[in-house]
Amino acid sequence: LAQDQEHSLKQLVAQIPQLQVYVDTLDGDTPNTKDCPERQLISERTQIILTNFDTLHTSMLPNVPRWHAFWTRLHLVVIDELHIYQHAFGQHVSHILSRLQRFAHPQFVACSATTSNPGEHLAELCSLDPESVNIIDQNGAPQGQRTMMLWDSQTQKLPFSDTTLISSHILSSGLRAVVFCRTRHACELVFREIADYIEQHYDLLANKAAQVVCYRGGYALSERRDIEQRLFNNQIQIVVATSALELGIDVGALDIALIVGAPHSQSSLWQQSGRAGRRNRSCLTLVVAETSPLDRRIVSQHCELFEQQFAPAHISTDSSISTAHLQCAAFERPLDRKYDCAFALQLHKDLLDPDNVPLPWDRATNSWCCALSFKPWPPLLVPIRSSHNDNDRLLWQVLVLPSLRVLEEMDTWRAQFTLYEGAILFYQGQAFGIHSIDVDSRLAMSSVTDVSWFTRASSRLDIVPVSTERAVKLADTKYPD
Repeated sequence: LAQDQEHSLKQLVAQIPQLQVYVDTLDGDTPNTKDCPERQLISERTQIILTNFDTLHTSMLPNVPRWHAFWTRLHLVVIDELHIYQHAFGQHVSHILSRLQRFAHPQFVACSATTSNPGEHLAELCSLDPESVNIIDQNGAPQGQRTMMLWDSQTQKLPFSDTTLISSHILSSGLRAVVFCRTRHACELVFREIADYIEQHYDLLANKAAQVVCYRGGYALSERRDIEQRLFNNQIQIVVATSALELGIDVGALDIALIVGAPHSQSSLWQQSGRAGRRNRSCLTLVVAETSPLDRRIVSQHCELFEQQFAPAHISTDSSISTAHLQCAAFERPLDRKYDCAFALQLHKDLLDPDNVPLPWDRATNSWCCALSFKPWPPLLVPIRSSHNDNDRLLWQVLVLPSLRVLEEMDTWRAQFTLYEGAILFYQGQAFGIHSIDVDSRLAMSSVTDVSWFTRASSRLDIVPVSTERAVKLADTKYPD
């Protein structure tokens, strides 16, 4: 998304040569070595930086000497997709913004199309007075007519699914579409089935195989950038994607958003729907209901699906998260009893007494400082998108034999359900068999295989009641003998 926005901003700036404005992206992909001073140049010369809260948390705020000059001239902070900063993640982001406001006093602008309380949520996220937030709720973006449709998928066994048959008609009609799937695994299976259909109906869909691609998390950066560029240049007709393509990125002019399985929230439905119909084009959103209980309910109560009634956004109030960010803030600059007391109470709402701030007190400087247990770099101990279990953040690598090239990287949580001996892993529609697992090195050895089946980790949930609080008999209920 940042790369996409950078491209658009540079095009805009280029139309006004008198404005000497530098626009750069700073994120995890930006080189960070002594031989490449790109990050240093960004902090010194750039007026507009496109970044994310991960980079702000782990790289920019803790590195005070490098970024101090930039903070002094910071006037505007733009937060896109405001609605995603909710719950625990939203609390992390709120504390990061509070830490930022110790060094700068910018104006905040936020954008969201799928929340019912944008003003209240922005005020909560940025520690603002709700009365000071102005809401602009008139949409000025060019938009064509949108048709919403619910498709009740057939239940009988067919050689190909309804999603594949619909996709074949899209290809033969010359239209462009994005097909959204709930999981990476489903994304690969749908992509492979469409590819198989094209191969079996080559007489009708000649040369269409290259017009269909799969896009999901886990792909190499260069591969994702190539797909994004081909999409933007109208070189692809259908992209089968997960929610990695749901937010913000400009994928060019699409005609259809095909959603496999009813989305779990109104927000997700309209975010996915919004990928099609840009640039004043008419478009279609087609939701293909499957056999799950949620989808069956949507079919019976279909009017509810397309109502634009979004849930309010709120953030968590976990004291452990607040305490962790207090440590980060004290590392960036010791907390002064006089000037930072309000800040400490803002982060840690349970602290009614400043003397209870859970930080070491430095008598020499009369300030709270960061605990040694959080050093040398506190943000590394405060993950903002995952649990506090360090093992969950370790990456596994899938290597392809015999070349040992890296096929895919995934976190520990995903690896434990995906990588095991005998598992079948799909990558761009190609099946790879997992031969061996090295837990200590977090490596999985694989090779290309040709199979017509897939594997799925089995799970079981046992519920054992330990006590009965109350028993209620339902009226007119017949119990089996």
